[in-house]
Amino acid sequence: MSKKKQSALIMSIPIKQLVVNYFLRSTVEEDRILNLAILYETGAEIKPILVRAVGSSKDGVFEVIEGRQRVRAAEAAGLVKLPCEVIRCTSQQA
Repeated sequence: MSKKKQSALIMSIPIKQLVVNYFLRSTVEEDRILNLAILYETGAEIKPILVRAVGSSKDGVFEVIEGRQRVRAAEAAGLVKLPCEVIRCTSQQA
């Protein structure tokens, strides 16, 4: 079920530039998010989240496709940036 494309680019993106649609997930595992936050606070490696650029390239806004819980955990841990795999795809493909 991977949506990865050949033209993926890994980059560090400020969390404030990420748009997360939390309504897509029916259940939120708060314990998992808390555990991830604790790991991130201790310096654990963060698997890149999957995002796509939205709007113009000047906007610098990215929609989270996979990794919503990792974003919430990073926010809880006080992180400012996250590693992201940026792919090109339409909203229908996302």
